[in-house]
Amino acid sequence: RRRVRGKEVVWKTQSYPDNICTPLLKRFGASHTVVGNKLYVLGGSFSGASTLKCIDVWCIDIFTYKWKQLEILNGPVHRWGHSASLVDNRYIYGFGGFNHRYNMYDLWVFDTEKHIFIDVTTKGSTPKYRAFHSSIVYEDLSLIHI
Repeated sequence: RRRVRGKEVVWKTQSYPDNICTPLLKRFGASHTVVGNKLYVLGGSFSGASTLKCIDVWCIDIFTYKWKQLEILNGPVHRWGHSASLVDNRYIYGFGGFNHRYNMYDLWVFDTEKHIFIDVTTKGSTPKYRAFHSSIVYEDLSLIHI
């Protein structure tokens, strides 16, 4: 047990009743982004991930614990180790990552209201490929990779 700002921090394993939750497969390298009362999980590596053509997107309502796999028709190639940052409390900007064959250096945007990926046009030199990095969004929407 640890204390942060005078408050005790305790780890707890959450159990879910079978009738309200279908958890996604255990994975690593996925991105996790909170938008309102929903947590979006994009990508990640797991058994069978190499067969996916498009990144998979899952969403859980953090009040009801109901998981939902979103049906994505066109999106970036499946990956893990990418970064994700929220813009305008709606759009998840993702960059880079890795799949079973390639290091990635593409930028993509997921609209959490329409559940679609949006094509992005960029200017300037594209950053070199990155995986297992972090990114933040600054006031003018510049992505800073760490």
